[in-house]
Amino acid sequence: MKKIWICSLLLLSLAGCTLSNNQAPKPAPQLSGNLSPASTVAGSAGFSLTVTGSNFSSTCAVLWNGSPRPTQIVSSTQAVATIAPSDVAVAGTATVNVIDTGTGLKSSTVTFVISSVGLPAPHQVTLFWTASSSPVIGYNVYRGVQAGGPYTLLNTGTVTADTFADATVLSGQTYFYVVTALSNSGVESVFSNEAVGVIPTP
Repeated sequence: MKKIWICSLLLLSLAGCTLSNNQAPKPAPQLSGNLSPASTVAGSAGFSLTVTGSNFSSTCAVLWNGSPRPTQIVSSTQAVATIAPSDVAVAGTATVNVIDTGTGLKSSTVTFVISSVGLPAPHQVTLFWTASSSPVIGYNVYRGVQAGGPYTLLNTGTVTADTFADATVLSGQTYFYVVTALSNSGVESVFSNEAVGVIPTP
């Protein structure tokens, strides 16, 4: 009877035990959609890509088109990845997201733009100048791609105002502008001082 009683107590004790794990699952990394830079020109040098979001940890890495890139976790909201020149050799787009290599959870995807060299951009250069003190019928506006010329005439008709907008610029380019005045008899003056316009990329 004594042995049976001991066994009964042991069984009751085991039956009353409950195992539990109350540790919350690790959240997936999140991207806010902000990339710095957000674009580049095809053929550019490699660069550091800064991504912002939340839930970044030491086990996270930035994915470029699905492949991990060397990543430095700055904080739980910021990471910096090293992007190689080969990653931006061809124009198009790249997908960027963050993966937690410990859990396999990924963030949403953000698109990075790789523009063609000289891609037309929604930019324009607006020139202003002091009107001639002599009687004139208008002005001609010239543009070059190097300091000192040569220059190409931009306007198709005589410019009668003291301003001109050049909407034919290309991204990533630098332009050099000069203006001439046309007298009432049609004689053209020498070039004005040169103005420089630097177009952003893209």
